Amino acid sequence: MWIARCAANARTIDWFSEWSVNMGSVLRASRLGTMRGVVGALIASGLCAPWAASAPVLYEGFDVATGPLHGKAGATSFGFDAVLGTFWDKSIFDDPEVGAGSIAAPGSTAGFYTAVPVGNRVIQDFQGTTVTRTTAVSAPHLYGTFLATLSLNPAVGTPRASVLYTNFSVFGETTGGPTTWHVQTAAGVTNTGIDANTTTLVSWELVFDQVNSSNPDTLRVWFNTNPLSAPADFQITSANLGQNLLGGLTLRNDIFLGISTVEFDEFRIGTDWQSVGIQPAPPVCPGDIDNSGGVDVDDLNAILSAFGGPVPPGDPRDLANNDGLIDVDDLNVVLANFGCP
Repeated sequence: MWIARCAANARTIDWFSEWSVNMGSVLRASRLGTMRGVVGALIASGLCAPWAASAPVLYEGFDVATGPLHGKAGATSFGFDAVLGTFWDKSIFDDPEVGAGSIAAPGSTAGFYTAVPVGNRVIQDFQGTTVTRTTAVSAPHLYGTFLATLSLNPAVGTPRASVLYTNFSVFGETTGGPTTWHVQTAAGVTNTGIDANTTTLVSWELVFDQVNSSNPDTLRVWFNTNPLSAPADFQITSANLGQNLLGGLTLRNDIFLGISTVEFDEFRIGTDWQSVGIQPAPPVCPGDIDNSGGVDVDDLNAILSAFGGPVPPGDPRDLANNDGLIDVDDLNVVLANFGCP
């Protein structure tokens, strides 16, 4: 008797070489043809399905008709308060516009930011523009991403473009020199010195203290860097940032003279990195015979087509022990990693 494990969706399936019980039927697996049937039935049944992508708990892509944003709710947005956050509300000043086309993520983030923006974006290009929408996000550990393109007019005052999450804010500001990204918490403001005059993917992680609501929380922020592999561009662990809640989302263009253009898109909040579009590098997958980047039916077929026969030294199908024979041990490698990554 041999046992192979298929962990493609965190469920473990036991296989038996003499008799296999699957989908209510007893199938003899001693012949290659029947083995194909067992494997095919398992895959078709969904027991060996690929991992499902995580979904955000809040999303706003501004995927509505172009024109004034006030009073609109995104056609695909969700996660906002059912009563107070049903639409974007503006300040007494000019109304932001929904512009055609999404902000494209920077090319440098393509290796880890997999979200593909669709629809439109919001543009704030007049004085003192502020829009707010109340959220309903509550969790002890939150993650977020958004895209921003800023063009602040350095000749007029101290222009600032802010994203406020109630507990903290991220903003670009020009103070007589280059426009740079800042982070503000209850403990104060930090100028990261990072250029804000280019399209930026902002990623953040917020961990609330679970023992005492007055204890310090942790906030980390990254700008166009991979939060799964790079140190945070900003980090604080000495400020009380709230109680497991992001109560509101505010977008602001603080310019009262002249014109500074501020564009935002693809706001995502979730409970893991994958839900906000940040993906780890594809893992090395044992059993990837054809070097496709994953273990799938093609690799399984490669094993089954040579099952029971000899192969020359170094054959990529001789996965388990390079013993010159394609057998159950080699099949086990593919089945144990089926669906990877």
